Amino acid sequence: MNDMIIEEMEKYIQENIPELYNICLYQDGNMLFNKYYQRYSYPDYAVNIKSVSKILLALGVGAMLKEHLIKGVNQTVAELLPDYAADILKDEKEEELKLYHLLTMTSGFSWQESGPSFFEWLKSSDWVSHALYCPRRNKPGTVFLYNTANSHLVSAIIKQQTGENAYDFVRESILKPLGINHALWQKAPEGNDYGGGDFFLAPGNVARIGQLMLKEGVWKNTELLPKGWVKECLTSRISVKEELAYGYFCFGRQNKLVNSKGEAAVIDTWFIPGTGGQYLYIIPKLNATAVITSLLTPNDGRDPINLPAGKLMEQFLLKELYDNKYGNT
Repeated sequence: MNDMIIEEMEKYIQENIPELYNICLYQDGNMLFNKYYQRYSYPDYAVNIKSVSKILLALGVGAMLKEHLIKGVNQTVAELLPDYAADILKDEKEEELKLYHLLTMTSGFSWQESGPSFFEWLKSSDWVSHALYCPRRNKPGTVFLYNTANSHLVSAIIKQQTGENAYDFVRESILKPLGINHALWQKAPEGNDYGGGDFFLAPGNVARIGQLMLKEGVWKNTELLPKGWVKECLTSRISVKEELAYGYFCFGRQNKLVNSKGEAAVIDTWFIPGTGGQYLYIIPKLNATAVITSLLTPNDGRDPINLPAGKLMEQFLLKELYDNKYGNT
């Protein structure tokens, strides 16, 4: 990386992000930058990547499609969770709720992420049942509202349709082929894996997941995901706000920058943020992926999109990646 950019970035980190744990940056399959910022840190230390784990569920859905365990994202939740359908999803209108709506955070449930409904859900004895009983605020598919319970429902669907917990299925179909053998996913009271958070993984292994997505689901000449599935995930499905969209469990942003030649460029950046400053970035145009992890502080309910750690990509790393890819052409 450019020494001047590193110096500016390090100053920003020192002044604004004392909890930063690690930054690793890859482009064209090569490591450009990898640094640990805590005294006790080491490469195999598994950090809690929080909501970054949601992307594993999206990839797990792709793996189910590859193995023909589900028909598609337009299947209804009632069909995919039959054990709950007879009671909770008996209303004909509930059949409008589809897997697609869970993946895109457009389920229509009334919800306050990191607010009262979130904490009531965490205290419940059955997270699946509690999530499905949430009042409906909007018709499914019409309004984006970030809702971790949506991802837990996907975790439950994976277990229902594969016969394995989400972690076990994702481990066998995706993680093991990537050479990732050590991870942990916390469980919900009813027995399903959390899905939407509390996944412990070393930053370098998170980067492998990003690289798999850059390779469109192919790893060492083996197709782990069906053709086109990664592009399905990294496609704008609904607007969140200006220049920010949502695909399948990931955000998309158009970043404007000026390269080293003074030329303007617009780069589509996809990222999955997690509480406390956890991020996985996938930037197909630059063939790049980045992982940023941070130590967690108690009761940190801040929106990770607006944390200082979430500014590292747009303020420092993206221009470096762009210049490294196109600067000499």
